[in-house]
Amino acid sequence: MSWLIPVASAHEVYVLQPGTIAHDISVASPNPFSSIPGNIGQFFEWTGIVIAVLIIVFLLAHSSFLQRLCDSVLKKIKRYAPFIARITLGSSLFASGYYHALFGPELPFTTIFSDTASSVISIIFIVIGICIIAGFLTRIMACIALLFFIRAILVDHAYMLTYAN
Repeated sequence: MSWLIPVASAHEVYVLQPGTIAHDISVASPNPFSSIPGNIGQFFEWTGIVIAVLIIVFLLAHSSFLQRLCDSVLKKIKRYAPFIARITLGSSLFASGYYHALFGPELPFTTIFSDTASSVISIIFIVIGICIIAGFLTRIMACIALLFFIRAILVDHAYMLTYAN
């Protein structure tokens, strides 16, 4: 597992030119808190929203009364979860094939696979995406996609942890 140890840069750095990266590292970083005084109303509004959401999540997780109250709704929509997951994954794989890149422009197929294989891989990803969306051979297609993901891990190492969710 020594290949996991190298430090990965921020997500966006993989699509930037080395000169741009060197310049941005050399200049002083802006203070993210300097924007608060000019937007104090929005700052407190969004702080309140975040605190309210955290409280609601906490209460839902720890209140048996609220769990019983929401249980009937959650049981009704539970049956749609696999369908939504299939549409999400299938669309992502279809888009990967369409754009010739794995999950984003920073991972073009040409860097993971050979130049000649990348067009075939794109077609395979489009077919896998369509099959998963349609629910046709879903598990087999997902296993094939997993093999491609493993290949990407072997090439891009720790950066692929970004996509492990």
